[in-house]
This record gives sequence, C-alpha cells and structure tokens, in this order.
Amino acid sequence: MRNLGGRGLWEGSTPPITALPDKNQGGDAVVDLASNDSSKRAVTLFRASGSSDYSWMATVDLGIDDEKFDPDAESPRNGSVVALVEWGHGAATFSAEVDFRRGAQFSVVATFINVSAFIDTDGGTDDGTILSAHVNGAVIWGTRPARSYATRTQTRSVEGSEEGSVDLLVQIPDFAETLTVAVPDEDVMDSATGPVTLSFLAGPEATDRALLTVDNTADFFRLAAIGNGCRFPNGSRSLLIQNGTGEEQLFSLIWGLAL
Repeated sequence: MRNLGGRGLWEGSTPPITALPDKNQGGDAVVDLASNDSSKRAVTLFRASGSSDYSWMATVDLGIDDEKFDPDAESPRNGSVVALVEWGHGAATFSAEVDFRRGAQFSVVATFINVSAFIDTDGGTDDGTILSAHVNGAVIWGTRPARSYATRTQTRSVEGSEEGSVDLLVQIPDFAETLTVAVPDEDVMDSATGPVTLSFLAGPEATDRALLTVDNTADFFRLAAIGNGCRFPNGSRSLLIQNGTGEEQLFSLIWGLAL
C-alpha cells in the first residue's frame, strides 16, 4: 500500500486520478474565439490519468466568470462556453459536450478524465458573439450533489416561410436523454397545435422513421419544464424541427445528459 502526501491508499505504484498532483486535478484558463479550432479542443483545463486498477467515482466541477463582449457591438449578445469532456477506463473512451452555464457539476466513473473548453458560436459569429471568458475545471473524489443537472444547449435559428413549414435537422448529442425546448416567441410557446412540429427520428436523415412526433408544443414545453426535460424514445438519433409560423424562430434545444 502507498500513501503519498496523505492522498489516499492504493496498491501498486500508480495512484487513481484523485490522488494525482494538484496540477493534474484542476486548472483555469482564458478561452477566446481566436483559440477555437475544428477539433473543439481550444483550451485544456486538466488531464488526469490514473491506474486502471482504480475506477473511482469522480465529480467534475466547471466554473466561469469574466465573460467579455465587444462593448461597441450593436447585435444581441450570443454564444456560450462549452466543455469537451473525455473519460474512460482501460481501452474504453467516452466523450460528451457539457454546458458551463453559470457553473456545473457531473459525475463519472473513470480512470482518466480530460477536460477542455471552447466557445460555441452556433455555426457563425457576429458583433454580439462572446469574445472570451475565464473558466475553471477540477476533478474531485465522490459524487455530485443530487440536484445537479448536466446539459448541452444548442441554439438554432429556423427560417419562416409563408408557403409552408421550413425544416431543420439536428443530430442528438452524445449522452443526451431528455430535451427541453425554449422559443422567445410567446405565441409559439402557447400554441396548442402546429405551427411547430418536433419529430425524433431513428436515423440521421429527414426521411428516416419518426419514433415520436409532437405538434402540441405548449404541452411539450410545460412537461419539459416540470421534469428537467421530456424523455425521447430509445433509438432516436436526430431531431427534425418544422417551423410553420411563417416567421424566423430561434430555438434553444436544452439536452439533459446522462451524467
């Protein structure tokens, strides 16, 4: 048995991740638009790798402050900071994207955890996009508080058409298990039927089989708000949004993660 600096007991020469030096268990950085790249590994906060003999329950903490926008921008504020989390045991590796929100926690069983951060611009930038933020990440032994709820939010603008509905296909994120949808237009939120239809599809194409179709958006939004999102059928791989309002609508897709 080894005990280095009071960091716990274990067998062998390699400790579990929560017994590594502090620099491997947490870090902070400034993430900005200039550091974004196609792999979304913009800024590394920490990389913790321990013995495969010890798959311990570990909680990842995410924190954010000092968000900066262009003070002269006329466009509405937009964009957010997202964590790219990789973890696993042995030859198995998993990954998920998690919202920083105003701070977040989630728990995984793992022998290694890597966390980096990037700015999600939702496919484009304008004068109102967030420029930078100071972020923190750390891994701690044990489970998260019971009320913690990890999410991945996607903001998508769907054009309107007077001739009929306009469709947008969104791939469901890894580890997503529930969905809450928010739309700024109160007429859409209160609509009992049509003009917005949500369909959970069994494949990545709009022509794939629909496993669940919802056109009573008011009930869907209300149920989702009560239960941290509505669960969708197993086998769902994409979400088809059909906007028949005749006007462009901004949809916030808040996916609850199984973390």
